[in-house]
Amino acid sequence: MHQPALASVQRWFLHALGSGQPVQQAMPEQWILPQGEEAERLGIYARAYVLRLQECLEADYPLTRALMGQELFSFFCVHYIRQSPSRSASLYDFGEGFADFLQRSQPPDAVLLDPALAFPVALARLERGLHRVMRAPGPEPSSLAAAGLLNEATASAAGVEADNTPFGALSGLLRRPEDWQVTPCLQLMESPFPLRAYWIAARQMQLSDPEAIACPPLPAAEASCIALTRQHYRVQVIELERWQFRYLQALSEHSDRELMLRDLSPLHSAAELEAEIAVWSATAAAQSLIMPRVQ
Repeated sequence: MHQPALASVQRWFLHALGSGQPVQQAMPEQWILPQGEEAERLGIYARAYVLRLQECLEADYPLTRALMGQELFSFFCVHYIRQSPSRSASLYDFGEGFADFLQRSQPPDAVLLDPALAFPVALARLERGLHRVMRAPGPEPSSLAAAGLLNEATASAAGVEADNTPFGALSGLLRRPEDWQVTPCLQLMESPFPLRAYWIAARQMQLSDPEAIACPPLPAAEASCIALTRQHYRVQVIELERWQFRYLQALSEHSDRELMLRDLSPLHSAAELEAEIAVWSATAAAQSLIMPRVQ
């Protein structure tokens, strides 16, 4: 009988663990098939492997699990594990595509047809975003220095006179965007649901009864823009107006060029946006959304 190479055996074993098929079925015909207790021992490994990865998903998506219920959540976990085998040494990376996997299980217009089906996808995206914020570099080491630079930059911006162009860069933040950057851990999200309100309600339920399953009532569909960031190692979920969301997007994507007001909101006049940005810039820095760029 042909003696397989070690790499071939390892590939077969990994496939057998996650495929959900009997271990003998996944083995090439020229190999010696495990029998009796040997086959049973391999089956134990396969079941334990799936359960361990499911535990990782449950830890990463506790609110989504509570909303969907254990049985339905486990159903999607098992299928995700079989269709998206782990390709990283880190268990954190394994759950990266879970929200997209849930999305592919729904019709394109699920938000209108059945919000109860669509909301778990939005909630899973929020939970994954919160994990990214916690693992990303944050503003903590430079927060005091950034605050001092911000006061100086804000004072300078307040003294800048508006230019004569109808949609010119009218504030310090717009005139010199190269002096500013979004906080490294910032995550921006658009959602068809009010995720911040649901997240706050879930946290309040957990604080009042840590043993309870946090599952607030399902919210009605309502478009929202939110920012996820971190202050002193504590995650924050901040509601944004659409022009603020676009500004942060533009600052992160096009920080090497002057930002134009018409890119932010066609519904506001240049004077209105100038006033809004002058006020909001200090708030955005205090909320760890933006910070002066380190020279």
